[in-house]
Amino acid sequence: MTTQTQPAEKEKALNLRALLEEMVQRGASDLHLTAGQQPVIRVDGKITTANSVTKELEAKDTLNLAYSI
Repeated sequence: MTTQTQPAEKEKALNLRALLEEMVQRGASDLHLTAGQQPVIRVDGKITTANSVTKELEAKDTLNLAYSI
């Protein structure tokens, strides 16, 4: 029997709300979403990796995050 946890993990990994909440908590001013890279945020003028998404975004992931707004 196979457990299907992958969709739930993927959904959690691509949660725009979690990214925005992290930005508020860390005092970030910008969110950068680029296919082929992990999301990054600007904190105190420095670009740093977002902790709430731990994978590189695919093109479809970036598109889905943009359309979720």
